[in-house]
Parts: sequence; C-alpha cells; structure tokens
Amino acid sequence: MSWNAAGATPKRILLLHSFGRGFEPYASFSEAFRTRLARELGQPVEFYDVALESVRFAGGASEGRLVDYLTSLFAEHPLDLVVPIGGPAVRFVQEHRKDLLAKIPMLISCVDDRLLNVSSLTTNDAAVAIHHDLQLVLRYILDLLPDTTHVAVVIGDSPLEKFWLGEFQREFQPFTNRVDFLWLNGLPFAKVLQRAAALPSHSVIFYAILTIDGEGVPYTQFHAITELHAVANAPVFGFHDTQMGEGVVGGPLLAIEELSNKTASVAVRILRGETAGDIRIEVQGTGKPVYDWRELQRWNIPESRLPAGSTIRFRQPTLWESYKWYILGALAVLTLETVLIFFLVANSVRRRRAERAFRESEQRLSLAAAAAEIGMWMWDIAPNEVWATENCRRMFGFPARAVIRYETFLQRVHPDDRAAVELAVRHALETGNDYVCEYRVILPDGVERWVTARGRPEVTGNGETKRLLGACVDVTTRKRAEETAQQLSGRLLHAHEEERARLARALHDGLSQNLALLSIEIEMFGQRLPEAPVQINERLQDFSKEAKALSAEVHRISHGLHPAKLTQLGLAVALGGFCREIERAHGIEVCFDARDVPRELPPEAALCLYRVAQEAIQNVVKHSGSKRATVELETTGNGICLVVTDDGKGFETGAEHGSGSLGLVSMHERVRLVQGEVSVKSEPGQGTRVEARVPSPMEYHI
Repeated sequence: MSWNAAGATPKRILLLHSFGRGFEPYASFSEAFRTRLARELGQPVEFYDVALESVRFAGGASEGRLVDYLTSLFAEHPLDLVVPIGGPAVRFVQEHRKDLLAKIPMLISCVDDRLLNVSSLTTNDAAVAIHHDLQLVLRYILDLLPDTTHVAVVIGDSPLEKFWLGEFQREFQPFTNRVDFLWLNGLPFAKVLQRAAALPSHSVIFYAILTIDGEGVPYTQFHAITELHAVANAPVFGFHDTQMGEGVVGGPLLAIEELSNKTASVAVRILRGETAGDIRIEVQGTGKPVYDWRELQRWNIPESRLPAGSTIRFRQPTLWESYKWYILGALAVLTLETVLIFFLVANSVRRRRAERAFRESEQRLSLAAAAAEIGMWMWDIAPNEVWATENCRRMFGFPARAVIRYETFLQRVHPDDRAAVELAVRHALETGNDYVCEYRVILPDGVERWVTARGRPEVTGNGETKRLLGACVDVTTRKRAEETAQQLSGRLLHAHEEERARLARALHDGLSQNLALLSIEIEMFGQRLPEAPVQINERLQDFSKEAKALSAEVHRISHGLHPAKLTQLGLAVALGGFCREIERAHGIEVCFDARDVPRELPPEAALCLYRVAQEAIQNVVKHSGSKRATVELETTGNGICLVVTDDGKGFETGAEHGSGSLGLVSMHERVRLVQGEVSVKSEPGQGTRVEARVPSPMEYHI
C-alpha cells in the first residue's frame, strides 16, 4: 500500500466487537470495512480490536472495569474514531458514552434500528443502521413454498436473542392463522438438531441467530448453520448474504458488503474533519433476493417460483460450457465415430459427479472446529501482576480469583517454547514494538493447547514501559486441523494424479492409437477401392470388427469410471460381474454369494457398497498374497451387509489410519456419508475381513 505522505501520523481506529471477530456477519463486515476504509482514506491506519464479551458480561462491575481498561489503554495514544459493531456493542457504548472516550467521534454500525437509542446520540456520534423486515422475509418464504404448514425458528438464549425472540413473535403474529410456528429457543443445540431432523412435511427452518444455546454454550454462525444443514429435513432460510453457501436457500438477504462500504465512506468523512453528528445516513433494508442453486435443486424448488430480478449463485456449468472445444475437436476429426464420442461424454459426466462427491467428502474431513474465543490480559510490570479475563484464565488453567504473576504464567508455557516467549516479551519491552508469539500451554491436568498471543507495551512520557497489554486466542483446533488437512490433501492429490495418469495412458496407448489407425485404413480404403465386391465386403467386415473392438475398449474404460450395470441391473449383478472380471484378470478365485438383495436400492447405498467391495477386492489382489477371496452380500434385519474376506498375510489393525491408507480412509468416508458402519479386522498371517453395513430404506421392490 502506498501513502500520500511518507511518515504521516496514522489514524487510530478502535473496533468494538460485540462477540469477537469470529462471529458472522460481524466478521465479514469488519474485514470489508478495514479494506475499504484504508483504500479510500489514502493514509496510514492503525486498527485496534476489542471483543466486549457482551453475551457473558452484560452490565455490572465487569463493564465498568472494561470502560476503565479502554480509557487507560488509549490515554496516551489518542484515538481518532471508535466504531462499535453490533447491537451489544452499541448498547455498551451508549450506556457508557459520557465515561467512554467521550471526546472521540463515534460511528455506530451493523446494528438494527430497533436496538439504537437515537435520542442518546451526541453531536459527536453518527450511525449507519439497518432494519430487518421480518414480515417481508417470511412472505418471500411462503410465496416460494406455498404449501408450507410449519416454520421452525432457530434462535439462541442470550439477552440479545431473547430480545429478537420477542420481535419475531410479534412480527409473525399475523401469519399464525396460516402456518404453525415452532420456537426452538432455550434448548441445547443438540436438541435443536434433533428437532430439525424430525420436522413434519411441508416445513421450513428459519435460522435467526444463535450465539448462546439453552445450556450456555457459544456457537459461531458457520458451526451452527453447517451442523443444522447437515441434519435438517426441511429447507433452511436466513437473514444475511454471509450465510449464502453455508446451507441457506436464500431470499431478500441483507447485503453486508454494501453496509461495510457505506460505513467506511462515513468514517472517511469523519476522519477528514466533518462533524459526526451532522452526517445522516438512510437506514439500510433488505437487499434484492438471491438464491443458492444447489439448495433449490436439493429441495426441488423450481426457478419459475423465484421473484422477478432474483440472482442465482453457485450454478453448476453445463456440459457444453465445460467441454465445448473438446467436443468440437473430436467431431471434426472423428466424424464417423459419433456414437463412441457420445458414449465417452456421457460417462465423463458421471465421472465429474463422482469427483464432485469425493471433493465434498474431502471438505467434510477437512473442516476445523469453530473459531477460538479471545482472552484479554494486562501485565503491570512494577507489581508484577497479570490481570486477565475469564476466557484468558480458562485458556491457561488459572482459577477465577487467583493472583497471576509473570513467573506463574511462564510455568504454564511448554518448556520448549519458554525461551521464544521470553525473547518476544523482552524484544517488545526494549523496542516498544508489538509482542507477537505462538506457543504451547500445558494445563494442570496435562492437556496441551496451542495459543497465539499479541500485545503492545504501554510507554510513559519519559520512555518507561509500565505495562504490557494484549490478547490471546486458543488455536489448538486450527493447528490440529491444518496438520490433518495437509496430510490428507497430499494423499488425495497423489491419488487424483495417479488416476488421471492411468486414464491418460489407457486413452493414449490404446484407444487413441487404434482410432488413428482405423482412420488411416478407412482413408486408404476410400482412395483404392478393390474391384471385386467380395473384397470390398470383406474389408468392410474388418472395419466393423475393429470398430467393435474399439467400442469394447471404451466400455471397459467407462466401466472402470462408473459401472453401468449398477444402475441398469442392480448391485448384485454388477458386483458379481466385477468378481468374475477379477478372476479372469488376476487368476485368483473370488467366491461371490448374494442373498435376498433387492434390485432397486438407493443409488448412494448401492454405489457405496460397490466401491467398498471394489477397494477391498483390489487390496486382496495387491497386498494380501492370497489366491482366494470370498464376497458375501445379503439383506439383514437392519440393512444391507457386505463382507469381503481373504486368508492372506493380513496387517496390524489400527495402523490403517495412522499409516495413511487412502483406500481404507475412502471406505470409512463413503460408508459414513450414507449413515452406515464399516469395520476392518486383520492380524498378521490371519487374513483380513472387511464388513460394511448400510441402513435399509422403508420398502424394497424385488
């Protein structure tokens, strides 16, 4: 970034977060606001972030201490602007405005006008407010799904959420004669998920806000909506456009980026000298309707029902958009092989769907836990005492009222990381620069956690450092998730590349060369036709045999990508055919037995069992050393059961995950996606038994 004047004094802006920077839509608003403000202002900007923990510390002495802390923190580093973000933060600053940085301009944003006390705004305050039109959102839902009879409202149990519960119940009152409302407030989140998974038909779910559930457990929007979407048996709707792509269908959502840009423009005006109280900004309402194409497909909602002017996101590209040049090139070169080309394209579509399902599985395995809470601390150097919030104490395992000293804090740090922590602290105190460090903490019960910390020394006028102030975040979940994701992603990429290389060799070395040869022979035949009709007929028969051989080769390749028999003839027939192919190709005996297996199974369950059997049998061929395998498929009282056994050399069970066996990981993930179970039992020299079981549908047609 370039500045208009080198060495210019930076503008200092304090962002007061209601719930911490990990909560949506405030996190997206904050990031966009920072970027837009820095770009428009054209001079250095320093941002300070403070999470008020408003949900847990509403009112009382804790707020007074926080006011004193903020006043002390910025006493010698005056601010140019304070930006409270969200309803709880706005309530805090308006209640304490006369004591909290009273002379500093205040820009209130990302708050509904219901929660804004306009009469308390001073001449030094400006507001960029929003208004959630609850009735409008509900009307859009009912117009889109006119058969709706039940609306389940997911909302938390904090003071803020209780306020919104009352607003929802009041605003939705005119609709009670049309639909029944199910209010899921005051429940543990696990109970909310159970209710969402068992809603009656013609229901919808409205995700309002959930920061604290009925048991007092905090949740981020990403965590809550992701889990809700995974189990819900009805479409999920929401409020903000930051929820798009996380599982909501859509509607007239509040545009968060538009709100952040508008707020940044007002901030620039204030920082350039305008009086905050003279700036008036129109309240922002809901935006134009936008919908997630994937959710419309999932719930069979036709696009014809969408309101005029709607935007559809995440639409999958058509076959022509993806393969246009390949199709045109193939048609130009191999006009006589149109049927074969069509067959390849159709199977390519099936392969892409399979790859997309595999990528989704990879994403589920790679998802990390919710963002960690922020803990604030302040180390007074002279008395050598550390003040810390409850989150910070819990992060390091300190009792609520225990006195913390610097040496006590160091005892919690992992021995291998203490030198780095002490070096970072000493560097910050000597240079006045920020203290930044990431290290491990060992709790009293022996549990090891990762913490990242950032602080800034407070220096007096004579250059003496009085205290070190900062914040820390528990990043254990992120660290573990990064390690797991890195390992699994590497193995998946390797497997993808191997499969692509195998297909490339099969197409280039076999099919492509044979097609080229056939094309040359046809061209030469056309140039030198035999005189005798018998010779012409014999030559045409030769061409026919070669074309049939090419068709068989295409069939073999496509069968490896996705067995057509599976959808046409059923799981039992397809799996029996695969076993016979293995016998012919590798010279081992594969005994296949299918008992009472329906022909019509859910496609996901049939493909899952086929792929598990395919992987298990290929492991027998590649690794077991056995010349005989048994494959059993039968319908039991609680599902479809597949058992693959061999008498080969086996392996140490429990090592399959640690050693990174991608095939076994794929088995477990496939079965998990269809809510089934899989077990692998083996001992060295005792063979291997793979058993997979998927649940049965309510009724089969045999």
